[in-house]
Amino acid sequence: MQSSGSDINRLCECGICYEGLQDAHICSQCSNPFCHKCIAQWLDQHHDCPVCRKHLSKQKLVKARIYEQVLEYAEVATKGTNCTKHRCQELSLFCWTCMECACVTCLFSKTHAKHKEQVVLFECASKKLKTRVSNELGWIISREQEIAHAVGLHGDNVMKLSAEKNRIFANIQQVLD
Repeated sequence: MQSSGSDINRLCECGICYEGLQDAHICSQCSNPFCHKCIAQWLDQHHDCPVCRKHLSKQKLVKARIYEQVLEYAEVATKGTNCTKHRCQELSLFCWTCMECACVTCLFSKTHAKHKEQVVLFECASKKLKTRVSNELGWIISREQEIAHAVGLHGDNVMKLSAEKNRIFANIQQVLD
């Protein structure tokens, strides 16, 4: 049986923040996974599992190393084209506000909630960024040529001033002799 990327992604997301698991721990009652930070914060205010609602304490949490292994394998398999937070989601979007690539799940996360209109397809952003880089490169080359010309003029002026200085010293020397 083969799982789709989104199935694996759902398996490897925290039941509280719905992001990729960080230091995964599971409820000893229902085995649902959570980021250790998320479930610890939850248990500071509640005394039950946020999913199954059965009594739960920090001491009853179980470290789930298998999730880290699954995420490592998924990361190797995707060769860096997938989201680092939602490791089974492809980076297909670009956020102009954050200036970073994002996946579809990221689009609906807290990070981009207030500026979703600034998130576009990666291909569109790529074209605009290539144009922008090309324009900036053209400006840099033009500026480099201007500076080289100015340095050349400066060199000429230094040589003329040095020649004039030598001529004046020669005249002074002649007057003194």
